[in-house]
Amino acid sequence: MARVQLARWSSRVFSAAALRNIAAGKSDVSLTRALAEISTELAPEATSMQGVIDSLAASLWADYRNEYLYKNAIANKILVGRHSIAAAGFLVEFRIGASVADCVLLNGTSTVYEIKTELDSDSKLRKQLADYRRVFPRAVVVTHHSLASRYERALSSTGVGLMMLTSRGRLSVIAGPEDRHTDLDSSVIMKSLRKAEYGRISEDLVGQRIDLPNTLFFRECLSIASRTDPEVYAALAHRELKRRSVREPRLLTSPALASVRYLSIQVNPNREQALRLLEWLAKDPADVLPISSRQAV
Repeated sequence: MARVQLARWSSRVFSAAALRNIAAGKSDVSLTRALAEISTELAPEATSMQGVIDSLAASLWADYRNEYLYKNAIANKILVGRHSIAAAGFLVEFRIGASVADCVLLNGTSTVYEIKTELDSDSKLRKQLADYRRVFPRAVVVTHHSLASRYERALSSTGVGLMMLTSRGRLSVIAGPEDRHTDLDSSVIMKSLRKAEYGRISEDLVGQRIDLPNTLFFRECLSIASRTDPEVYAALAHRELKRRSVREPRLLTSPALASVRYLSIQVNPNREQALRLLEWLAKDPADVLPISSRQAV
């Protein structure tokens, strides 16, 4: 299968916007068209929409191992496989300054995961890791097994952990991450939070309500953050971040969501939406994809 085609399908199917539309019961012409093509070319025998999507994931594993597969592997193998989705915090696409962390796991300690696939450049890695460690004490690079030796050399003596994605789609630890608190920066942490989050932290630290207009409120909270020990502020921030919990943890651990686990956590559907998504995945493609669309490839 041509990489260009797989890339196009992947961008349309493994999309938070597309999954959000499904969960909301809305039509998505671009998604439907892509799934019709996939059904025809990759999964003509599929008996469910889950089967169609799984067939795309399998083709990506074979011919186009893009970033989404790594993100989804972390959600499946680490969050669901090793921890409790109900108890652990899991952040996706978390912005820190000019960098965006692929995944962050909050479970006792806080670990940020940076993905470097065979398709990626490592030119920004040093800057990304420096940004992440201003907010989180642990950082791990996740890469393909063919690049493991290269990144092991690059990360030597940095305390950054390294995991590799094996040929069977498993995640294997090469080096565990070290806790590093010396790089934490209270001001950077605060700027990575939502207003309600840094507001609660600030009011907890000063012991009173801060009743100011938005601009002055931000400045006051930033001043409080800058005066607070970074380890103390980080602990309070991580407490707040864990409050961004998954609304339906039991439903989102369903095996039916394996190929869209990362997206389902990103979309974070309510119960009605999660049930609608699971119902959609169980449907026969013939009941979802118009015959004319499936033939017009």
